[in-house]
Amino acid sequence: MIVSSQRLNLKANLIYGFVLAIGLGLSAYVYLSVDSLKQISSRLVSNQLPVLQTSSSINHLLGEHERLLYEYYATVDSALYTEHAQAVAEQLSQALSTLAMYAGDNRVEPVKLHLAKIDNIAAQLHQNLRKRSVDWDLARAQLRQLSDERRDILPLLSQLESTITGEVNQGYQQTQNALAEMFAAVVVYGAAVLLLAILLGRYVKRYLLLSDSNARLALFAERNPNPVLSLGERGDVLYQNPASSEVLKQFNGVDNPTALLSPDLGQQLFDARNHVSDAHRHEHQLEDRYFSYEIHWLADMAAFDIHIKDISQKKRAQLQLMDRAYRNDQSGLFNRLRFNEDINNAIIKGQSISLVLVEVAQMGQLQGHYGLNGASACIEGVTHTLIEQFETAQQRQPLNATLYHIADGSFAILAQHLTADSELQFLVKQIASRFQTPVPTTLGQMRIQVQLGITEHAPQVRTGHDLLLDAKIAADQALQKGGDTISYFDIDVGQAHARRAELALKLEQAIEKNQLSLYMQPQMAMPSRTLIGAEALLRWHCDGEFISLAEFIPVAEQTGLILAIGDWVLEQACLMTAEYRRLGLVDLVVAINISPRQFLQSDFTARVEQLLNQYQVPPSAIELEITESTIMDNEQTGILVLNQLKSLGVSLAIDDFGTGYSSLAYLKQFPVDKLKIDRSFVRNIEHNLDDQAIVLSLCQMAKNLKLSVLAEGIETEPQLDILAQYDCDAIQGYWFSRPLKHEDFVRFSEKMCVSEPLVD
Repeated sequence: MIVSSQRLNLKANLIYGFVLAIGLGLSAYVYLSVDSLKQISSRLVSNQLPVLQTSSSINHLLGEHERLLYEYYATVDSALYTEHAQAVAEQLSQALSTLAMYAGDNRVEPVKLHLAKIDNIAAQLHQNLRKRSVDWDLARAQLRQLSDERRDILPLLSQLESTITGEVNQGYQQTQNALAEMFAAVVVYGAAVLLLAILLGRYVKRYLLLSDSNARLALFAERNPNPVLSLGERGDVLYQNPASSEVLKQFNGVDNPTALLSPDLGQQLFDARNHVSDAHRHEHQLEDRYFSYEIHWLADMAAFDIHIKDISQKKRAQLQLMDRAYRNDQSGLFNRLRFNEDINNAIIKGQSISLVLVEVAQMGQLQGHYGLNGASACIEGVTHTLIEQFETAQQRQPLNATLYHIADGSFAILAQHLTADSELQFLVKQIASRFQTPVPTTLGQMRIQVQLGITEHAPQVRTGHDLLLDAKIAADQALQKGGDTISYFDIDVGQAHARRAELALKLEQAIEKNQLSLYMQPQMAMPSRTLIGAEALLRWHCDGEFISLAEFIPVAEQTGLILAIGDWVLEQACLMTAEYRRLGLVDLVVAINISPRQFLQSDFTARVEQLLNQYQVPPSAIELEITESTIMDNEQTGILVLNQLKSLGVSLAIDDFGTGYSSLAYLKQFPVDKLKIDRSFVRNIEHNLDDQAIVLSLCQMAKNLKLSVLAEGIETEPQLDILAQYDCDAIQGYWFSRPLKHEDFVRFSEKMCVSEPLVD
């Protein structure tokens, strides 16, 4: 046993000596080779690699510096600049000095210049954001400059890194060549110990990696500044790191780390374990702090791994931005966006709510009288008064309601009460009463008229838009009534408004769909009882029904469509007149009603002339009818346009004479040819002496002014006889003919033969 041991010992010593001898020889060779490699690696480690590391550090610091300044812009937290951004800037300066030491000043100088510009722009941004009134446009421009400067630095750093990388590659190649030579020398030695080295190396490597991994995993949780928890299958705490205990100390009476998690933790653990959702990130508020955490199910360990992060600062910034988005910039009250969300949520939940719309009457007049700044001052006075009345009502008896500022001169109160409730009625009456007296503004005490429109929620058919529209209709009704400040929505008025809205939509396409047409109502000369012309009357046939002028013309005027419709009527009348003349009806005069807005267009006379030339209609064949009010609303322009039209040669008539201004002082200045007596004076002329006196006076006055007279609405023989006695020149009405379609009018005209008298 001893001999064997001695032999084994001898063999071991021989092997050891052999390996040692070879190793010593190899070491001598390696020493010489390593000395050469040392010089290469020394240059690489002491000069080239620090340059790459420092360059990478500068790139990272530039990104961090820009991120802090953008966060400063979003939160206006000056500490982000003074405490963090400047610290990063200092690190950048130090890193740049280090880079200059290794790479040389000439390579680093361009980077220094850009970095100096970044520092200067950051300081200017800081000064801007510290102002009471921040210039946000300038701030965004400064942020863009910062980003541009950082992007300009990146190519310089990339160029420097490329140069150093080339030098590193060259050193690497030299090292590879030397190692190749060393490899040939150690092949023999390596072959002898290869098996042992492989086995031992694998074992040692596995052992070391496992040990290192375990050590790192243990240190990760222990040294993590954020709370880390491990929970069992039932949610019991298996492990908590020191950071968890430190966070819990900041809350009085809280010692269970699960308090940092949501009360719905059980459901969240179930979802994470069963992969109900791919996202297992959650948020929880504890007192004034906000925490975000992720839950991971570790099936092999039968435990939940939970990583918690304090997001209070970020969350507060988000809430602050959200609150700003929901506030009116002028008043600070909740704005239209928040109003829409609240009212729609209430409707979805089926809550009984009432909406009170408070509108400053005639905002345009306020702006016209006091300018935009003055009108804004008036709105501020209204805002303060409304808030005062709202708070007074709340103090008297709490009212579950919210006050909104939804537009410049529009405020809304959304209350979870019906309009009959005493609390809401008290508030409404207080507001109406308060605005009966002047309110304080920066311009002094001012009397500002407001209108209150009130409506309720009917769950089966209402939306937030419908409610607001109803309240607006009610407020407009209050304004139209004059003396009333408070108006409740009336279903009939709402239906009338809906009808007008429906007509406005359909009227948009009426011309394109060929729904409009012109009817001709013949006009008869009184002495000769012959056809002398016709009045072009607009008709709208829509979806199987005729819509009256009295219903759709006001809609056309309100929407501005009256201009397009009026131009269509003018062109169609000229076209039809040309057709009549082509058929031989050359003595007919076609009368066309002109709307006030159309008449006052700057190019109206030119348009009339263009159409006359286009359809080759002589001006004498066209008669334009204008109401007195059309001219008197803009007297100087009206008389000017009349003279221009007269110079074209068209006939001019005053329509509905006696129902408007009837200013005789101005009538003599109008270059008109005819007066049309309104049907309201003719309707009862057989029985009403006053109507007879008026019509007689109008006929005599027209004769004295050398004007012809046409009476409208003649339906009976006695009316015709009276007008004949008054020397009326012409009539139109159902007695002579109803309005006729184009084809029917042509047949009627041919039958009358224009010159043939109408037999009694």
